[in-house]
Amino acid sequence: MEKAETESKNNAKRILERLEQGPARPKELENELHIAHSSVMYTIRDSELATSGVIFQFTDGKNAGKYGVKYALGQSTEEDEIKKSYELQRRKLHRNPTPSELAFLIKKTPSEAKDALFKFIPRYREPTEDEMASSAKTLFKMLIWSSLNLPSKKGFFEKRVTNVVVEGIDQETLDEILEQKPTISLDDAKKYIIEFPEMKPDISQVDESNKVIYKVKWSEEAKSALSAIDTWNDVAEIRIPKRYDDREDKFRFSGGSDYDEYYHAKELAEIYVPSQGIIDRLIEMIGLPHHQCEVLQVLKKFCQNALKVEQLNENNKEKIFLALSDFVFSKYFPDIHDYEKGSDEIKERNIAFDIIEMLDVRTKDGIDIAMGFVNSYLIGPENYEGPDIDKVVKWLAKDPDLRGKLEKKIEDLLKDPPYFMFAGHYRELLQNSLSVNGH
Repeated sequence: MEKAETESKNNAKRILERLEQGPARPKELENELHIAHSSVMYTIRDSELATSGVIFQFTDGKNAGKYGVKYALGQSTEEDEIKKSYELQRRKLHRNPTPSELAFLIKKTPSEAKDALFKFIPRYREPTEDEMASSAKTLFKMLIWSSLNLPSKKGFFEKRVTNVVVEGIDQETLDEILEQKPTISLDDAKKYIIEFPEMKPDISQVDESNKVIYKVKWSEEAKSALSAIDTWNDVAEIRIPKRYDDREDKFRFSGGSDYDEYYHAKELAEIYVPSQGIIDRLIEMIGLPHHQCEVLQVLKKFCQNALKVEQLNENNKEKIFLALSDFVFSKYFPDIHDYEKGSDEIKERNIAFDIIEMLDVRTKDGIDIAMGFVNSYLIGPENYEGPDIDKVVKWLAKDPDLRGKLEKKIEDLLKDPPYFMFAGHYRELLQNSLSVNGH
């Protein structure tokens, strides 16, 4: 019942907004707004809007038979004008307008506009600074998402673009667009631009070799609406990794000593997606004496680059996972009395697990290895000096079935007297790592 009532109110609002733009026949309203015939007829004949005379039918003249809105025909009262202008500005700004923002629409001074708002708008109050900033941020993102069409990072990579600059937006919004992770409703953004096309920014593009510059030009009206955050004046930039071709590298990746190759790989990892040769060689170099952490950091950086532009296939993901899992999930724990050795290996295992978590390979063999590792921890946490166990458990628990198995294992151990001494460890895992969404 509540859903039907909400839908009826939404339909009435859309019909009213359409009739404010000009008279229309029922069939026009059905076709333009995609609202069912019965809903249209109820709104224009039997709803409160119709019975109160706000929506009425023309009986003569060129509009005979059509429906219109009384205050849209110059027959409105001062109250009608204030309410109409208030609603328009409220939709445009996504919040209550200030008296100054309404004044120019109703052709009054800010002081007169303020008096009119308090007189004709029930429970009206002026927006706070926080409300203005919050609504401006939402509005800004809606305008950008509906106006700035960018290729994905993969798309830029395939076009050999390595530097993207956007003048007129903030870094957070550019990152969201390139990651395709909107923080607003795209449907709402599309509808907003249809209703207020004058707010849409103009976008121009300049191509410079491997660099693309987008310039977002905002209207004065848009700048005024967004003035609480001022992000329209920012410049955002993102670097796209380059494709690495072994044949084009005059220094070559292979052929030198392990350490020469490591240092060369470290330089390449700053800007390149790895070739197959680099991936294979780095896997071979895992365990390089005195350089284990460094090699893992380079591998991690290469993987991040490749994932950004979708250039790491499943075969390579599994190959990297298998190479790391033997080390990360080894039953061997470093000698806790040898502090330097133990702390180094813990650091190395955490870096290696970061890569595993990032690749998120979930083959049966890989999951079995990781589950076995966690089970070993559960029956002997006092000897544990491995990677962050919370992170490992959270990674496994993304799968509801595995989460259930781990929860049962811990609950069983909590009932077993020999394991009472570890109850604190177990409850912490249940609370922090196995709870759904952290609750």
